[in-house]
This record gives sequence, structure tokens and C-alpha cells, in this order.
Amino acid sequence: MSTSLRDEDMPPNLPNSAIPMAQVRLPQSAIPKAQVRTAFTLVEMLIVLLIVALGFLLVVGVGSTVQADARARQTRHTQAVVLAALEAYHDARHNYPPGDGGTDSTVALLRTLRSEPACSSALQKLPRKAIFQDSDGKEYLVDGFAGTMRYDPAGGLGGRKPKLTSQGQDPLDTTDDIVSE
Repeated sequence: MSTSLRDEDMPPNLPNSAIPMAQVRLPQSAIPKAQVRTAFTLVEMLIVLLIVALGFLLVVGVGSTVQADARARQTRHTQAVVLAALEAYHDARHNYPPGDGGTDSTVALLRTLRSEPACSSALQKLPRKAIFQDSDGKEYLVDGFAGTMRYDPAGGLGGRKPKLTSQGQDPLDTTDDIVSE
């Protein structure tokens, strides 16, 4: 690398050794040009992908939790409406409709409640998805998780009140059951 000065760059009447280094100019070819990057490196791309994947996992996790909570709220709302209809039935007949707590127990329950005028108006408050009709025309009371509820006329509060049970998000796990009280 040459540090020689051109004659026109030299101040008059000064020897070469008397020129301060700040005034020394190197030829343009001797100065390295800044490297211009036109793309991301592989490491940068992997880091971005990792951040996006973590964000996606957080959104999916929160979304599924919110969705499960909404379904549980819908189930509790359905239970509250049916219990109000059951109380209206009890006020009119002084007993609760029969039921065995089995999977078809809500079929007879819905039929019985609809036959009583005082209960019919209460059932109008049920969400559309709360009643499922199968191909045989049977109507089942379903929860927010699309599972069939069970009705037991003497199952709640020491056998004095009816009980509606939803199997919750996982039908095999009894810890997530939603039971009306």
C-alpha cells in the first residue's frame, strides 16, 4: 500500500516528513469499500423463524384456553336456563320430571318441559346449539363442547334439587365435568 502524495497535494516548501498524518490522502483504490449486504444470513432467518413460531404457539395456546372458557360459560348458561324451566315445572306440578341420569335422560326432560306452558317460555332462552336433534327426531340437551348432558331429578343439593351434568371438554376425565347446583 503506497502512501505517496501527489505533487499537487504537497504544501509548498515542506519536506515529506513534515506533513501531518491527518492530511495524508490515500488513493481511492487503497481504501476498502464497505461491504454491501443484499440478503439476510441463515442465522438471522432462523432467529426470525423461531420468534414467529413462538408467537404462533402463544396465540394458539391462549386461543384454545379462551375457546374452552367460552364453551364452559355456554354450558353453564344452558344449565341455568334449563334449571329455571325445571323450577317453573316444579312450581306448577310440585315435583320434578322423572329422569335416570343416563345419556337419554334429557330426551324425556325436553319433551316433558315443552308440554308444560310455564316451562315452554323459559326454554325459548336456550341457545340454538343447546338442543341437538338426531336422525330419529330425538332431541338431546347438549353442552358447549357438543356432548350430551345428563339429567338427574334428585342429584343436586342432597337430593332435593335436580342436577344437570356436562362431561366437559374431555368426556373421559371427570375432573372437568360441569355440574349444576
